[in-house]
Amino acid sequence: MQKINKLFHFAKKAIRISRIKFKPMTVHTEAIFYDDIWEIIKKKIRNKEIHTWYLMTPENFALTKGYFSLSESKSIIEKKMKDR
Repeated sequence: MQKINKLFHFAKKAIRISRIKFKPMTVHTEAIFYDDIWEIIKKKIRNKEIHTWYLMTPENFALTKGYFSLSESKSIIEKKMKDR
C-alpha cells in the first residue's frame, strides 16, 4: 500500500511539473481589484495551476482608472490590492 501511495505521489508531482514546463500559467495582477478575477485566481492557486505571480501596481492612477473604467476611489483600490 505504501508503494502505491509513493507511486501516486510521484505521478502527481510529474504531472504538476509537466504542466508548469509545457503549459505555464502566469498571472499579471493589473486587474486584481476585480472581484470576479480575484475568485478565478484563488481557484487556480488552490488547484496549483499558477506557478509564477507578477504583481503590477499602477503607477499612474488616473490612467489606470480610465483604462479599467474604475468607479472606486484610489484608497479603495489601494486597500484591495494590498489585501490581495
